[in-house]
Formats: sequence, C-alpha cells, structure tokens
Amino acid sequence: MIEILKQILGKKVIRLFFVVWPPLGETDMDQIDISVGFVFSDDPHKLIVITTDKDDMTRPSVLKEDIPKRIFNWSDFNDKINKWSSLSDSDDIDFEYYEVTCEKIFNNICNNVICKIDLICISSCREPVAIKIFFESDYIISSPINDGNSVETRNFNKINNLVNFSCLGDLVFLDVESFS
Repeated sequence: MIEILKQILGKKVIRLFFVVWPPLGETDMDQIDISVGFVFSDDPHKLIVITTDKDDMTRPSVLKEDIPKRIFNWSDFNDKINKWSSLSDSDDIDFEYYEVTCEKIFNNICNNVICKIDLICISSCREPVAIKIFFESDYIISSPINDGNSVETRNFNKINNLVNFSCLGDLVFLDVESFS
C-alpha cells in the first residue's frame, strides 16, 4: 500500500470515481460505504481505489482495478442511495461506480496533481487508520466507518469522521514519503 501511495504522488488526476457499496436498509448517510477511485494521466486504463481493508475494517487499503464497465452518473447518486436504503435484502448487489470527474464540487481535485499524502495514525501505534490526500486547493480523507469506508473532501460529506478515532489517542499525520 505504501509503495503505491508513493507512486501516485505528483500524478495528475484525470478521472475521479466514488465506489459505493449499496446501503441495504442503512438510513444514516454517515454510514454509507464510499471509497475513492483515481485515474491518472500516465495510466488511463487503471483505477486506483483507496478504501478500508475489507478483511480487518480498520486499516487503509489501496487497490488497482480495471476501469469499470458499468458507470453511474453523479446525478443518479442520491436517488439510487435512497432506493437502496429502503431495501432490507437483495441478491443483486455489487459495488457501484459513480464518476464525479465533471462535478463542480470536485473541480479542485480533478485535473489537479496530488501534492502530498499523509497517513493518519493513532499516537500509540504507527499503523495507519486513514489517509489524507492533498491537492493545491482541496483534499480527500479516506477513513473507516462501521460498515466500510468514508470519503470526505473540502466540499463533500463533511462528517468529520476522524473525531471518532481521537478517543483512542492523539492523531498523528505522517507524510507517506517518510513512512517506511
């Protein structure tokens, strides 16, 4: 994970995705499993997804995937989430990919370069619990929630999820370049 994060430093984001696990019966928007996916100019056929490790649910994970074949528009997000939230069971669920590249609230991320990446740790442990990716005028925080992952930017999903980790100790932000 660390090596992939180091490799994406300084790269230009040409497409941005939110990867969502449909929230069956989950009515609290703060608990919807959302991960972030980047496509970079030097590898336009791969999606780098930053999420939470689905096996241990506390550790960040970075995955490399092919660009999905089925992509939803951001304008469909709220309606689809509301429909999923009202269901309690379904056999036909899988991750949904929403492209947000052209959405105004993400203008300071799309077509911009990743300037810095911090691994967010609890002071008593150097194991990261979250990742913060910096752009010149914005950021993305990827952090675990009860049912998966949450994504926050300067203008989106301002749930301040990191506060939930402060009860475990002081949060420490470590530059990925100095992390080994």
